[in-house]
Amino acid sequence: AAGQRLHALLSSPLHTHGLEGAWRWVQQQKQAGVFRGEVIGPLGLELKVKRGPHAERLAQNLEQSTWSQLCNFACEFPEDEKLLMDTFKAQGVRSQVVTVPPSAAVPAGDATRFKDYGVLCTLDVVFDAPPLVKKALANTCGLHRTYCTAHDDTDMVRRLMEEHGVRNVYTTDALVTYIASSYGSREDAAVKSTMLYPLRVLGNAAGVDEERKQQLQAQLQQVQHTCAQLDQQVAAKQQQEGPLNQQVEALHQQKQQLAAEVAAAKAKRQKLHSTMKMANIRLAKLEAKPDPLQEAPALQRKIAKALAMHHGALTAQIEAVTAQWELLQQQVVADMSWRELDMQARAMQQALEERKVELRHLQAAAKAALAAEKSAKDAYSRAKDEAAAEHPLNAEARKRFEQMPDDREELQEKIAELEVEVAGIAVNNPRVVEEFLKRKAEIERLAQDLAAQRAQLDTLHAEIEQLKEDWLPKLQEVVGQINTSFAANFAQIGCAGEVLLSQHEDYDKFSIQIKVKFREHEDLQLLTAHRQSGGERSVSTILYLIALQGVTVTPFRVVDEINQGMDPANERKVFVQLVEASCQEGTPQCFLLTPKLLPDLPFTEDITILNIFNGGLISDHVAGQYDRKLLFGSALDQLLQGVPVAG
Repeated sequence: AAGQRLHALLSSPLHTHGLEGAWRWVQQQKQAGVFRGEVIGPLGLELKVKRGPHAERLAQNLEQSTWSQLCNFACEFPEDEKLLMDTFKAQGVRSQVVTVPPSAAVPAGDATRFKDYGVLCTLDVVFDAPPLVKKALANTCGLHRTYCTAHDDTDMVRRLMEEHGVRNVYTTDALVTYIASSYGSREDAAVKSTMLYPLRVLGNAAGVDEERKQQLQAQLQQVQHTCAQLDQQVAAKQQQEGPLNQQVEALHQQKQQLAAEVAAAKAKRQKLHSTMKMANIRLAKLEAKPDPLQEAPALQRKIAKALAMHHGALTAQIEAVTAQWELLQQQVVADMSWRELDMQARAMQQALEERKVELRHLQAAAKAALAAEKSAKDAYSRAKDEAAAEHPLNAEARKRFEQMPDDREELQEKIAELEVEVAGIAVNNPRVVEEFLKRKAEIERLAQDLAAQRAQLDTLHAEIEQLKEDWLPKLQEVVGQINTSFAANFAQIGCAGEVLLSQHEDYDKFSIQIKVKFREHEDLQLLTAHRQSGGERSVSTILYLIALQGVTVTPFRVVDEINQGMDPANERKVFVQLVEASCQEGTPQCFLLTPKLLPDLPFTEDITILNIFNGGLISDHVAGQYDRKLLFGSALDQLLQGVPVAG
């Protein structure tokens, strides 16, 4: 019997690769005493199924699993399991190994407490096998919790499941499974019924039931005889059905023709009724009109009155046109006077601007002159101090210095006399005086150049300060506007941001500093490429660009994949702000290029969606693979129907 079951198992669809080799290897290892405890497998070879209807029910549990339990092996210790799994993996065997401790008891089911529901037994009692096999199948298939009945009453089975929590019950020809939702109520549970499958492997374990076979053959013959009688009755009915169908078709056509005639008659009657009604209305209007001959005097009086009113209106219109012409002449004179005054005002404004420029230049020149004067005084003081340090005056020299004249011309004459006296002094080396005079002249020339360069430097500094006073306040005002908008944008997403102008003595080192804070416990941090994450930098960048929209003028803007890397919450908030900023009055056109968008984003009538898969050159097959409703949600349908979408 074991050989028949092994042959049946190897030839069945349940057979896994290398099963026969695995079985032979296990037998060899058992004979060699390699295993620590008992090892059994495949499990299908150890089953002795009792004859009866329960064999098919047992097969439903064991043969129809994703991994057939009949091809599995069982052991008692983890080291034996590891040895088996390593060997099976090396040989490519797909059988599983079930480990059951030797101390574990064999689970036993109790069917007697459900006998009022027609329960006969549990599946663990319909076959015989070693205890290790019984424990392994109970752990993997729950045979001791699967019940068998002898009826097909699904209502009774459902009550058993709902009242006692039973999950699997076998009726005479099906497996009923109770499926309960983990989140819903008991009313949300479902009952699934699965027909029993014929035996494939266990049939060889149970043997052939000849009595059952004869009963099935007799039932088959009876069913075949009944089917033949029904076929004869159907053929007879079909022969009778042909003429009846023809009659029904003829009556249907006649009905349609009569309906068309009735509709035409109703339409004709309605048309005649409308024509008669209009004729009666015209006749009533003609009868209500008075006789024209009797109304002639009254009509003449009305015409004379209308002509008089028309003459008065024309006279008033002529007077109004004349007055309007006089006002136009006065307006032309006033307009010419205004234009002349406007030109004079513009000329005076231009002259004022030129005077302002000249004033700035004069102010710069005055500052330069003051700086040159200060530089000359400083040079004079330094020269005086150096001379006093190198050649200090004694009492006699100071007395002679005080006796010298204060007038510049007298000093120059005195200097000339002294130079003549110096020239008349006999010197051993006559080139010493010439060298002295040459170096003195060079020193004076260098001092003049230095004073001129200092004066020019002071002039340039003054001009720079003047220019700085012109543009720095405006720049600070623009940065302040950007900072206000940037901080408001960050506040809308629950964070904080700040934009500052970093000033420096070197104008090339002026910069814009962006500080952000994405978490409550930290302070504002400078936005860098290393401190913040990629998503945080993307959020900061797009909010800064939105803040720039109020202070820059451009024909259009393009934002490329700025939403990539953002978390969904920030991406949704940033998209709302981008839509609000781009749809305001007077803002330029904005293009957002992105490979994807979140569903159910707010779209307004000012937004146009350009999908690259809906062009004229894209085939319907390719375009149909992308669900626009999945991409844009319900907002797309509202936008296409002309309904404003709340943002």
